[in-house]
Order: sequence, then structure tokens, then C-alpha cells
Amino acid sequence: MTRPTLISVFVFGMMGVNASAAIFVDNFDLYGDYTQYLDSTDNARVYTEGYWPAGPTHYWAPISRSDWGEVVYKYDLPFSIESASIDASILALTWHDSTAEGYLDVSPNGVDWTQVLTAGLNSFIDPIDVTSYLAGSDTAYIRARLRSRNSPIGAQFLRTTPNPNNPQTQAPEVYEFRAEGANVVPEPSTFVIFATLATLGIAWGWWRRR
Repeated sequence: MTRPTLISVFVFGMMGVNASAAIFVDNFDLYGDYTQYLDSTDNARVYTEGYWPAGPTHYWAPISRSDWGEVVYKYDLPFSIESASIDASILALTWHDSTAEGYLDVSPNGVDWTQVLTAGLNSFIDPIDVTSYLAGSDTAYIRARLRSRNSPIGAQFLRTTPNPNNPQTQAPEVYEFRAEGANVVPEPSTFVIFATLATLGIAWGWWRRR
């Protein structure tokens, strides 16, 4: 399991460092710490099945069959988002429960949501580009909505299984949020530049007199 990574690449201008390109990546599965960026849950919990000899299977699913279950992850980023993508496993096992349904939403503020994925029988998808919904914000919300009226496990989010023949049921394929942006670094003031040069000059003179 890989936890969040923040990479900064500094960009130099004529007067010194003036910006840095930043990349944030968070991927995980339900075998590790899945609560680090967990913002809220409503009528949802992590279920455990013990069918696999190699270990149990975990997934988010609704508690009450009659109501929607929601799981929200939130990211406060140290930069303004310029591009972003989400890859998350979400299932609607309609062969098990014909009423099962699930949706994946994103939001820049936790108020205005955009649905970006409808759950199906296959939870293995390519990353979804969500740049147009999050660009310009330094906050990202990822929300799963689940409902399964005949069975509590018909709709599942982040299903994690120790299936040795299918690595897509473990990190980083179960969940990955990626964002890129730029940190603006103020150029050094004239005073700071001259103070630095003066300090270097004094140090050089002292070294020459040794």
C-alpha cells in the first residue's frame, strides 16, 4: 500500500525561484489505513467477508437497505489544482440485487457535486479526468453514494480482495487520487538579495584573510 506523495519540482526564473510544480498522489486499499483523508460517512460501514483462503475481503457498503450510504474523502492541498484524476473501485452487483446502484461524485467545495461515474459489474476502470470540476480549487472532495434495497452488500465501494490472480483488487488499483498544480513562491526582495550578497562577501573576505 502506498500512502500520499507530494512532489515539488522547482522552476527557476531570471530573479530566482518563482514557482514550483507540485504533484499529490494518494492511493490505498482497505487492508491499510483508509481513514487518513476520510471526511465523513452516512449510513455506511466497512464489511468483511472471509471467503478467500489468503485473507478476508473488505468493502464499504450501506448499513440500512432503504437509505443511501455515503462515504466522503477530502483533500486540502498546498497548491491550486491545475489537473486531477480519480480511479476508484465502485460496484453495483445487480446479479445479486437488481436494485443495487452506486455513483462517484467530485466537488471543489463539498457543496457543488458532479457525478463522474455510475457503478457497474466491473469495478476496474481507467482513471477519470476530473480537472474541469476541480481546477482552481485547493480542496477536493470525492464521494461514493451507494444503495442496495434487497441486500446490504449489493453496492460496494473500494472492494479489496487478496486475489493473487487479480492485482486490481489491491492498491494502487482500488483507489487513487492524483492532483497537479503550482506553488507560487514570491521572488526575493531587493533587500534580501543585497543582504545575502553582503553576507557572502564578508564570508569570502574572512576566508581570504585566514
